[in-house]
Amino acid sequence: MVATAVRPERGKRIWLLEAVRHLPGAEPEYFDGPDPVRFSPCGKAQGVPANTIRYTRSYFTQFDESA
Repeated sequence: MVATAVRPERGKRIWLLEAVRHLPGAEPEYFDGPDPVRFSPCGKAQGVPANTIRYTRSYFTQFDESA
């Protein structure tokens, strides 16, 4: 499972690939990362509250820079 956040500027859900990934069923009930969660799409620093983070199933078993 991959943590995902809704990008404030466009309203689309994005993967937080830097966050810890979990096996399905083993993800925490609440996001166990920083609050607020900060990311920089399009060169603009943006943040979202940790309580808005959701875990979604990933069909990739391994992530690397080419993903």
